[in-house]
Amino acid sequence: SRFSTHPPALEASLASLAVPPCSHRCAFASTRLARPGHQRRTIERRCVLAAMALLCDVCGYALRARNGAIGRVSVETAPVFVGYQGTDGAYSQIAAENYFASLGSRLKPRGYDSFSELLSAVARGDVEYAMQPIENTTAGSINEAYDLLARMDLHLIGEEVLRVQHCLGGLPGSDVSRIKRVFSHPQALAQCCQFLASLRDCAVLAFTDTAMSVTKVRDEADPAQAAVASERAADLYGLSVLKRGIANQEYNYTRFVV
Repeated sequence: SRFSTHPPALEASLASLAVPPCSHRCAFASTRLARPGHQRRTIERRCVLAAMALLCDVCGYALRARNGAIGRVSVETAPVFVGYQGTDGAYSQIAAENYFASLGSRLKPRGYDSFSELLSAVARGDVEYAMQPIENTTAGSINEAYDLLARMDLHLIGEEVLRVQHCLGGLPGSDVSRIKRVFSHPQALAQCCQFLASLRDCAVLAFTDTAMSVTKVRDEADPAQAAVASERAADLYGLSVLKRGIANQEYNYTRFVV
């Protein structure tokens, strides 16, 4: 619908694809290329890519630009690498799994220590997509994310809104009254500041990631330490859930961009 007439190169390219019609929505066709190096350098090639954006009813093939040519990649076998900040059990990983759920086992999440490392990995081509949180209904905008996105030559191609349900995770046998140090990502701490302020003589300490905070508490094996994270992360790393629903707002959502 974007073109009143098709350039000859577009007609030839579409004819050569010979893609059969299908009622299933292709995950690759519904997501746009995330790295600017994949864009075509001529008007005709850009027209081909624009037409590809309309081919959502594709099954068996994903279309992508590689080394200046249009190629075919089997969507049944090709892995898709998606970066996120944190480690297994992080909210960003959960958001990536939700957004790319149609990929199934082909989704290959890859964690990074910081937002800067994450977005740089996309720019280098180490991963095809990044799941970047940008704002939360409780804590507001994530300024670092906006600053990085403004400086980097990347494209936003989608979004995922995730309900974030924080819990306090500690060593088995511990309880809330014994906690003297709580670790988590600064955003998570901000979202739970009212509960954390109620803990007597407790230091609240920023850490790299929610899930990484859980591994720190597990590895240091100090019953006076706890982490703010997802219940999934607590279960994954063997911590007990000392208290659920600790966010300032019951309905706490984070918006991620892809």
